[in-house]
Amino acid sequence: MRTPVGDTVSAGNPTTEQKLAACKLAGHFITNSACWQCGGEGLTDHDCGEDTCCCLNPEPNIRCDICEGKGGYDICLTCNPEADVYD
Repeated sequence: MRTPVGDTVSAGNPTTEQKLAACKLAGHFITNSACWQCGGEGLTDHDCGEDTCCCLNPEPNIRCDICEGKGGYDICLTCNPEADVYD
């Protein structure tokens, strides 16, 4: 993947936030994509602390490790034209 700040294997390895900031400055099209793991909820699994869960309606209460509980993430469609964000 090539971005305005270089590729991901370059020295210094810029963070995702730095890459997105550079893409915004370059006028690239940035959009938000719902997380594929949690479906945009920010929570994935249920953990009530019991070994055998007896909850009648177990609600997800574990923060998603893919989107860090945000429910989605920004993506540059100019640098990632193959991204399928229209699901």
